[in-house]
Amino acid sequence: MPRFFIEGISPKPGDRITLSEEDSRHVSLSLRMKRGDALTLCDGRGTDFGCVAVDFAGAVTVEVVSSSPSAGEPPYRATVFQAEIKGDKFDTVIQKAVELGTAGIVPFTSSRCVCRPDARDADKKKKRRERIAL
Repeated sequence: MPRFFIEGISPKPGDRITLSEEDSRHVSLSLRMKRGDALTLCDGRGTDFGCVAVDFAGAVTVEVVSSSPSAGEPPYRATVFQAEIKGDKFDTVIQKAVELGTAGIVPFTSSRCVCRPDARDADKKKKRRERIAL
């Protein structure tokens, strides 16, 4: 079942939620979901919300059917410390670490690092890495 993340809200069964523009496009165009199809919303704090798509006018609206503790979250909180590496290899490290259930990834530069991050691109890289982790 497709999973999407929501921030800042704690819905109850019966509530309706409008998905973000990006998620709405993914649900309707990529996944080709229809009215009545099920999906899961995650609040990032350990709760999953079972939902049903109810409206596709503009943005996708879903209705919350149930809530339960997240079964996908591991019982531990692991943090990965990864030295900066060249190219897009760091993106792969982020992807795989999140798939394994890590709670955080801390990039650092050591004396042996070949890659030296540019301060001008730091904000851009951070946003890209956050999207990959999500």
